[in-house]
Amino acid sequence: WKPMLESIADKDTADRIMDAMATRPLANIAEKSGLDFLEFNAPLAHGEEFFSNRLLSKVPGYRASERGFVVPGNKMRGDMFDNIVKNWFPEGTDFSQIKSLKDAAAVSGRSEKEFTDLARVFNVLTGRGSVEWLKGNATILSPLFWSMRFAVSRVEPYYMLAAGPLGRGATTPAARKELVKMLVGTWGAFFATVQLGALAGIWDSDSDPNGTHFGSVRFKDTNTWIDLTGGAAPFARLMARLYTGTTKTSSGEIVPIDRSDAIGRTITSLFAPIPRVVKDFVDGQNFIGDKRD
Repeated sequence: WKPMLESIADKDTADRIMDAMATRPLANIAEKSGLDFLEFNAPLAHGEEFFSNRLLSKVPGYRASERGFVVPGNKMRGDMFDNIVKNWFPEGTDFSQIKSLKDAAAVSGRSEKEFTDLARVFNVLTGRGSVEWLKGNATILSPLFWSMRFAVSRVEPYYMLAAGPLGRGATTPAARKELVKMLVGTWGAFFATVQLGALAGIWDSDSDPNGTHFGSVRFKDTNTWIDLTGGAAPFARLMARLYTGTTKTSSGEIVPIDRSDAIGRTITSLFAPIPRVVKDFVDGQNFIGDKRD
């Protein structure tokens, strides 16, 4: 919280934090490993996709919000990576003498793949989808889809685990260990929070992944559902619906669905605002999904 609030309040402070991250002992190894380090007011390839709109950048407070997003994201990724990798090297290692990933592997006794796998894990866990074709085509996809790398990062961890034994995804033990630890901790905290809040009478919840409101809570005496899964719930619901061929409505009724329609709805939910407005117009709907008069 502290780096975020300080960065929002003062650009010079944000710059100092960024400079400290960029010059820390393991910064070069992190960069060579592929760990993302984002910049302010930068093109989509080097900046945060949530803040890629040049028109909105003129709105007061927009750049402060960008700093409050980019700085803690960089620090979180860097700290997680450093805390693991520093223990791979002999005590007293002079990191300034390590000029390449090959050098890092030789000094640490680890493989280059272990470094790149770990960097990918922490990129994905902080909302930076690392699929190569997506990174290379982000500029093309951004007008159509809203924050595509973030959306992919919601499902990529499970692909990395499943594909690891096949020689793809997270194949090295250290990366798989961190991935499992983070996923178990995240989902464990989510279910515990939801259930404790429901038992205390604070909110309503739906623990059925086939349900319309799975992953969300609704405070008592309100009508708004709030997603607590960080954007993972829609994909969990899609998998459940594809498996069962049914869905549970907000009233609790189980009804059959067209699986291709479920896939289509999930894809269109990822549309950027303008393509979504166009689709709603073509479908004869307003922005909340009701039919237009």
